[in-house]
Amino acid sequence: MLVEILQDIFRDEANNELLDQIYFLLGEKHKLLIREDDDIEALMESSWYSGLKPSYQKTLEETIVWSIHNSTRIPQCIISGQPNAEYFGLAEAIKYLEQPFTILIENRLNDAPFIDCLIEHFPKESKKIRLFKDERWLKYGMGGGSTILQEIEAELKTFDNPVFIKHKHKYLRYFVLIDSDKKYPEMDLSTGKLNHIAELDKYQIPYHILEKREMENYLPDEAFEEITDNQDFIRAYLALTPMQKDYFDIENGFNNKKFDKLLPEERTFYKALDDSQKNIFRNSNLKKINGSEVVNFKTSFPKLFSSSKVTKINLLKRCEHHSETNHPKDKRELPNLLSKINQLL
Repeated sequence: MLVEILQDIFRDEANNELLDQIYFLLGEKHKLLIREDDDIEALMESSWYSGLKPSYQKTLEETIVWSIHNSTRIPQCIISGQPNAEYFGLAEAIKYLEQPFTILIENRLNDAPFIDCLIEHFPKESKKIRLFKDERWLKYGMGGGSTILQEIEAELKTFDNPVFIKHKHKYLRYFVLIDSDKKYPEMDLSTGKLNHIAELDKYQIPYHILEKREMENYLPDEAFEEITDNQDFIRAYLALTPMQKDYFDIENGFNNKKFDKLLPEERTFYKALDDSQKNIFRNSNLKKINGSEVVNFKTSFPKLFSSSKVTKINLLKRCEHHSETNHPKDKRELPNLLSKINQLL
């Protein structure tokens, strides 16, 4: 996170101890911005600066040079001796910045392999994410369905220290990843999902709605070679068009429904399937993987994202058709998702 400190903080010697705390808190975790001439002058003339080790002074001088060259960048946290709805007090900022950043996913154990896979295969876009994860400055949280709101409400209650003077949602450091749960491209998001998104907007929490049905639909075709059972189902799935794979229920297939009992839009979407494929998707599923009955499909299937057969190239390939459809989407959705998270850290 980009953090700016204003001159009144440096001019008050009573802030020196807290300045020590925030200086060492920032480190690699956050970037200090001191861009205004008055702020730079106040820093250089401060008793706090003069009391620092020469190596720390040199680091701050390098920070000033960097700040001057990046003066147009917008800080997410501005620290002032007069905190208000816009500015943070020094003690308030320390408590805000020291908390970990949380990525809320449907299930933090089951869905983590998808995020970890992206971090591994898109190192340029996830360099800072990897650092934060390694340093335990970033964690995954549970954010599926109604638990999103439960998580938010529980976290809001933790900001009861008198130092927190803003609306409590201003202190949340969350990013939410949401499955679209769409069964076909034109399908609207469910009312429940729209209600959850409205709450995220209300609390100004950034989020991303997956272009495809759910995380499983991003698994490259090559990784399906790791599944040795139910080959008829796998072959039928791999024969689908890239867009059909985007919205297919990989766990349940047609869930024992006859084709003419599917939603009209689904029947249109899959109209090119032959009778053999329709029967396979009605009568088979992937609840059984590699010889064992899967108690929870979402526990076992995401592990395939760790397969050596998954690469940056085939992850991008699973999205390359996005811009070629009648419903244009982001064909670089995956690296762009990481970049979106990166900018919030």
